[in-house]
Amino acid sequence: MSAGGDALGDAIKTGIDVQAAIDATDRTELMRAMGNAIWDSVGGYSAKRTATAISYAAATDDYIIGVTNTAATRTITLPTSQVSISGRVYIVSDESGNADAFPIQLVGQGGELIDGEAVQEIRGYESISVYATGTAWKVY
Repeated sequence: MSAGGDALGDAIKTGIDVQAAIDATDRTELMRAMGNAIWDSVGGYSAKRTATAISYAAATDDYIIGVTNTAATRTITLPTSQVSISGRVYIVSDESGNADAFPIQLVGQGGELIDGEAVQEIRGYESISVYATGTAWKVY
């Protein structure tokens, strides 16, 4: 844990200004400790975003996957739902806006289906949100 993270722990233990300790904490360390999502001091919500310009295999700590280049078809591969924690969520988005010509393909690892389909396609500026049930991927 970073020095900022230690400051947060010390603040909680000693009852000093917790908000100041949160503000001083390394956001990456704090987000990692809280499952890659955090409410900040002004009421906003932050989540881990991964940008990719190429095909990409989603990591277990990803949340938002932004595809920044669709000059060719890109494939985003989800881990198996059995490996993922039940309730794990991914949001995949066409940040380039050009996926009409070359759609982004969201697929499950090893041919695992997503809402009964082998491929979910994302087109121009669209996004798709999926979650793991522990046995399957579902779109919501």
